[in-house]
Amino acid sequence: MVVDPAPVRGGLLNGTQAVGFDAAGALVISYLRYDAAGNTQLYLARWEAGKWAIRQASDWTYRWDFHGAGSLVNEIHIGPPTAVGSKLSVAVDHTIYGSGIWTVDPVTLRLKGKPVATASRDRAKEDPLPGWQSGQHRIAAGPARMASSTG
Repeated sequence: MVVDPAPVRGGLLNGTQAVGFDAAGALVISYLRYDAAGNTQLYLARWEAGKWAIRQASDWTYRWDFHGAGSLVNEIHIGPPTAVGSKLSVAVDHTIYGSGIWTVDPVTLRLKGKPVATASRDRAKEDPLPGWQSGQHRIAAGPARMASSTG
């Protein structure tokens, strides 16, 4: 199933997606891709009325220009959309915008306000967010927790 038919070189990268659910139990996918200006943005896709509703959640002015061969340095990590009560949030670790938990408007799927920042830390030595393991693929391990798929 195709969720977002992004073009070749449209900023999609394997392993940067996460699956979660909103407060109503609807499937929501978080992922990165380029916007019309070529900047890397957080997108959220939710299954609505029998089709994917694609929404640009962020309005960042930064482009993660990944290319080449071999391993990539991940400049942006995103977690699954997470519902707690009627609220929706997503964890982001961004090279420019920092680490934190963003509140997401449950109707528009846009990021609201500023993230609740995690403590400043040395990105090379510590996990970017609690429950994440640096340099490893992330998957949703439940509605309010992120864990490594390797372990």
